[in-house]
Amino acid sequence: MSGKSRQRQTPDAELHLRATDVLEAMTDAFIALDREWRVIYVNAEAARMGGKAPEEILGRTVWEAWPTTRSVRIEREYRRAIAERTSVQFEFQYPGPQPIWVEIHAYPSDDGLNIFFRDITERKQREQERRAFLRDVLASVTEGKLRLCDETTPLPRRLTWLGEPLPLTASTLTDLRTLVQAAAHDAGFSEERAFGLITAAGECAMNAVVHAGGGMGSVSVADGDTVQVRVEDHGRGIAVESLPRATLEKGFTTAGTLGYGFKMVLEAVDRVWLQTGPTGTTVVIEQDRLSPKPAAL
Repeated sequence: MSGKSRQRQTPDAELHLRATDVLEAMTDAFIALDREWRVIYVNAEAARMGGKAPEEILGRTVWEAWPTTRSVRIEREYRRAIAERTSVQFEFQYPGPQPIWVEIHAYPSDDGLNIFFRDITERKQREQERRAFLRDVLASVTEGKLRLCDETTPLPRRLTWLGEPLPLTASTLTDLRTLVQAAAHDAGFSEERAFGLITAAGECAMNAVVHAGGGMGSVSVADGDTVQVRVEDHGRGIAVESLPRATLEKGFTTAGTLGYGFKMVLEAVDRVWLQTGPTGTTVVIEQDRLSPKPAAL
């Protein structure tokens, strides 16, 4: 459309044209949904990422246009954005022969929901490479005590639970320590070994409460002489670049991480597994009844 013809448009029409130009020029994909989840606008990048022409998408529900988006998490986040009138941001991996990671931002509108998303697969691959490198380094400098976990290196299996998982709040931290103390006593731990495990479990639980607003803690045993404590939260996790300092530097902490006291945790127990990311953190610690034998020189 020429500049002269644009000048003859009403102000509202001109604004609409400019907005459309911006949406079509963006490198981010964009779709707009009505209150029935039907796609009422799709820009060129969204159509390209979906592998469909715009006319194949418009008028269909987002679930019909992109069947792989019908996941519990995506639907939950979209519904939360509309119900709470708040923006949501999250990452999601679309399944397929070549899985694609996307970063999604959704904003409620009077008509429904506006969704921006971008392909972050390359970024996630770089992060995974950095994490693999860090996993090897952290395992080396801690003599195998710290295991950094991800999709390729899972957390250890849960042992036999002692009671139900405990919601972690400032008022239940003592309850978790009491459970750990009882498990260590029943397993025949020495006072020193029990104290190390109790202290480490308390630090992990405290970090979940302080930095993530709470979480869940559980205590389990195996073979009568190994006690496992698992602490899970849904905070923002530890950024990849902060992992070395957060895990190895005494007293290191940044908002949203579990850094404080983690070095002490490593010194107090036999094994530590750490899985952390933007959706939360899980720490698993284990202590055996007897101290591990020193490595042969």
